[in-house]
Amino acid sequence: MKLSGTLDHVDSEINSFESYTVGNFSYGGNLIWTLPLGVQLSTDLTASCNRGYRERAMNKNEYIGTHGSPSR
Repeated sequence: MKLSGTLDHVDSEINSFESYTVGNFSYGGNLIWTLPLGVQLSTDLTASCNRGYRERAMNKNEYIGTHGSPSR
Protein backbone atom coordinates (compact mmCIF):
# COMPACT_ATOMS: atom_id res chain seq x y z
CA MET A 1 0.00 0.00 0.00
CA LYS A 2 1.26 3.48 -0.75
CA LEU A 3 0.01 6.97 0.10
CA SER A 4 1.55 10.39 -0.57
CA GLY A 5 0.40 13.98 -0.91
CA THR A 6 1.07 17.68 -0.69
CA LEU A 7 -0.96 20.69 0.40
CA ASP A 8 0.27 24.07 -0.89
CA HIS A 9 -0.96 27.56 -0.04
CA VAL A 10 -0.10 30.40 -2.41
CA ASP A 11 -0.26 34.02 -1.23
CA SER A 12 0.87 37.44 -2.54
CA GLU A 13 0.90 41.09 -1.51
CA ILE A 14 -0.36 42.11 -4.95
CA ASN A 15 -3.93 43.42 -4.56
CA SER A 16 -5.29 41.73 -7.67
CA PHE A 17 -3.98 38.29 -6.60
CA GLU A 18 -6.41 35.91 -4.92
CA SER A 19 -4.81 33.43 -2.49
CA TYR A 20 -5.50 29.75 -2.99
CA THR A 21 -4.70 26.35 -1.51
CA VAL A 22 -4.27 23.23 -3.62
CA GLY A 23 -3.88 19.59 -2.69
CA ASN A 24 -2.36 16.77 -4.69
CA PHE A 25 -2.37 13.24 -3.36
CA SER A 26 -2.05 9.69 -4.58
CA TYR A 27 -2.76 6.26 -3.19
CA GLY A 28 -2.61 2.72 -4.44
CA GLY A 29 -0.96 -0.62 -4.10
CA ASN A 30 0.55 -3.55 -5.90
CA LEU A 31 0.03 -7.29 -5.94
CA ILE A 32 2.32 -10.18 -6.79
CA TRP A 33 0.93 -13.64 -7.49
CA THR A 34 3.18 -16.68 -7.40
CA LEU A 35 1.90 -19.43 -9.67
CA PRO A 36 3.01 -23.04 -9.94
CA LEU A 37 6.58 -23.56 -11.18
CA GLY A 38 7.60 -20.32 -9.44
CA VAL A 39 6.15 -18.03 -12.12
CA GLN A 40 5.18 -14.61 -10.72
CA LEU A 41 2.66 -12.11 -12.07
CA SER A 42 2.53 -8.55 -10.77
CA THR A 43 0.24 -5.54 -11.10
CA ASP A 44 0.15 -1.99 -9.72
CA LEU A 45 -2.76 0.47 -9.47
CA THR A 46 -2.39 4.11 -8.40
CA ALA A 47 -5.01 6.87 -8.11
CA SER A 48 -3.74 10.45 -8.47
CA CYS A 49 -6.08 13.22 -7.23
CA ASN A 50 -5.88 17.03 -7.55
CA ARG A 51 -8.09 19.48 -5.63
CA GLY A 52 -8.37 23.24 -5.12
CA TYR A 53 -7.45 24.50 -8.59
CA ARG A 54 -9.44 27.38 -10.06
CA GLU A 55 -9.48 25.69 -13.48
CA ARG A 56 -12.07 22.90 -13.07
CA ALA A 57 -10.33 20.62 -15.56
CA MET A 58 -7.34 20.41 -13.22
CA ASN A 59 -9.45 19.10 -10.28
CA LYS A 60 -9.50 15.49 -11.34
CA ASN A 61 -8.81 11.88 -10.49
CA GLU A 62 -6.53 9.79 -12.69
CA TYR A 63 -6.05 6.05 -12.40
CA ILE A 64 -2.79 4.55 -13.54
CA GLY A 65 -2.39 0.80 -13.83
CA THR A 66 0.70 -1.15 -14.78
CA HIS A 67 1.51 -4.79 -15.09
CA GLY A 68 4.76 -6.62 -15.31
CA SER A 69 5.92 -9.52 -17.42
CA PRO A 70 5.75 -13.02 -16.00
CA SER A 71 9.03 -13.88 -14.28
CA ARG A 72 10.63 -16.75 -12.40
